Parts: sequence; C-alpha cells; structure tokens
Amino acid sequence: RVQEVGVPALAAPPGASQVSVLREVDRSRFVTVELVGGTEAKLPWAFRPLTARIRLHPGELREVRFYAHNRSPGTITARAVPSVTPGSAARFLSKVECFCFSDQRLDPGEARTLAVRFSVSPRIPRDMSTLTLAYTFFEKPADTAAGRLSPGVARPAGRDG
Repeated sequence: RVQEVGVPALAAPPGASQVSVLREVDRSRFVTVELVGGTEAKLPWAFRPLTARIRLHPGELREVRFYAHNRSPGTITARAVPSVTPGSAARFLSKVECFCFSDQRLDPGEARTLAVRFSVSPRIPRDMSTLTLAYTFFEKPADTAAGRLSPGVARPAGRDG
C-alpha cells in the first residue's frame, strides 16, 4: 500500500503493507540500512534485529523490529542508545517511532519484539548508499518501578538494603 500524504501514516489496516510513503520519495535509487543490536557486557539480555538489512527508497517510511529477551532471574529496566554510521549519515535518518525513546522493562525470562519506524531523507547524498543503524542497550542504574536496585549495581553509601 502506498499512501501519498504530508504526514506519514503510522498504522496500516490489517493485511496492508507496512510501507507508507512520505510526500517526497526518490524512486530513482535505493539506500541499504544495515541493522545491528547489542548490549553492554553486564546486561543479561539477548538483543538483535529480526532483519539484518533492508533496502528502501529515500523518503519511504519503514518499520523494522528487534528481539529483546531478559535471560536473568530479575526484572531489568534498560535504555537503548542509537548510533548511525557513517556519522555524517545521522542527519539524514529520521525516527518517527522508536523503542529507544523510552526505557524498556523486561520481567525475568520475558521476551518481546521492539519496533522502530524511520525514513532516510531524499536529500541523502547519492554516494551514501549504505548506512548502519545500531542500538546498544544499557541497564538503568536503579529499577525504580520495582523499588530496588538492579542486579550488579552497587548501593549508594549509607543506605541499608
């Protein structure tokens, strides 16, 4: 389904394609976006993209999903930090909706898919045909929702456990 609108469509009817198009689309070329997911070494989560790479026309709004799984026996809250390489490509990538906009809390053993919707600007230089969108999850220092410190985080001096 292709929808010509000034604002990207965020929800498609059941059975419709997940691709919507922004007003300006450069159909004369493709850009490849490689997707990477990881965690800081101490975070006991599995995290990876469900698709390693996609090709899109600059200006298309696309959705990709990542898999996250808390392999620990405790609830953990973490935040994903995005990066784009080459760094000069970052200004041409626009995220409309992203799991990185908020903390993600996973209960023990919980797994879920996390979505990001983005587009690459038609103004991206023609010689920039491949970019990498990577996310690294970092554990939040305190799991405030559960009222406890997350595993592996030292307690502040002078506080009883």
